[in-house]
Amino acid sequence: MATIKTPVTAPVTMRTTRVLFKLAGALDYVDHSDAIDEITYTPSQSGGSTFVAVNGATIQDPGQETWAATLNLVQDRDPDGFLRWLLANSGTKAELRAKFASDDTDEGVLTVTLSSAGIGGKASAIATSSVTFAADGKPAFSAPIV
Repeated sequence: MATIKTPVTAPVTMRTTRVLFKLAGALDYVDHSDAIDEITYTPSQSGGSTFVAVNGATIQDPGQETWAATLNLVQDRDPDGFLRWLLANSGTKAELRAKFASDDTDEGVLTVTLSSAGIGGKASAIATSSVTFAADGKPAFSAPIV
């Protein structure tokens, strides 16, 4: 049996450079990059089950893979800021496009359901919070929107 080695040929130094959202049915993208300092697309596996057939064979169901997008953001209370935009659009589907590094030739694209971010924080500090959006399907990579 042969061993196939997979080289690392395109490592990424994380520098989120652009995060765009397009609400379902909208024509335009909204750029909230300035409010976001971290973004992660994360898979998880729902619990599978084990089934024992009449003939005694064990069948393992691996469950379903689901994805989510988690963002860390600054709480800008401006009426047009990202925090209030999330409050206004919570529950809405949106296309999320993230360019993870300035030299990336593509963007990670994921359809998410928007939710509100936490509000508040520690005294005498810039208020930040995180928010996690459930995703439909898994991310794809696509050429950036100009």
